[in-house]
Amino acid sequence: MVLAALLLLAGCGTSATPQARPSHEPVWFARCPTPSGPATAKPTAPAVTLPCFTGGASVPLNRAYGKPTVVNLWASWCEPCRRELPEIQRYATAHPDVVVLTVDTKDTRTAGLSFARDAKVRLPTLFDPDRALLTGVGRSALPVTLLVDGRGRLVETYNGTALTADSLDRMVTGKLKP
Repeated sequence: MVLAALLLLAGCGTSATPQARPSHEPVWFARCPTPSGPATAKPTAPAVTLPCFTGGASVPLNRAYGKPTVVNLWASWCEPCRRELPEIQRYATAHPDVVVLTVDTKDTRTAGLSFARDAKVRLPTLFDPDRALLTGVGRSALPVTLLVDGRGRLVETYNGTALTADSLDRMVTGKLKP
């Protein structure tokens, strides 16, 4: 079951074309985790596999991590994202029992890395310049936050005003934790 908050007024959109990936990137973001389980029998999350920003294996997003997972889609040019991403980092630091991934979406690697450094965000980050995940969850504006249960099922798609660490905590507690 996919629950959607359709508060698109605070979202971002752009028609900018992403730049090609440079051949060598400095390491900044944390390493991307590896899913612990198979794809769900009836996945509700899109069957999208994205490269980890720092290299290494690509990450399939319809696989289970065995614990609650937050996936936050952002871009450096998105003003609400620029407010929200440091809050997502704050939440992740306070909740090591939750997997938190971010996805730099329809952006350039250079701009994404620069913003993350300025904001001191070091979360595991995937790179999606073609917005495959954003399109896969039926959205066109950022930021978007997905809540995925421990079995890999998408239980919430939030696309509204920028989240704070506290509002994300309430959302995760209400949707993913008994």
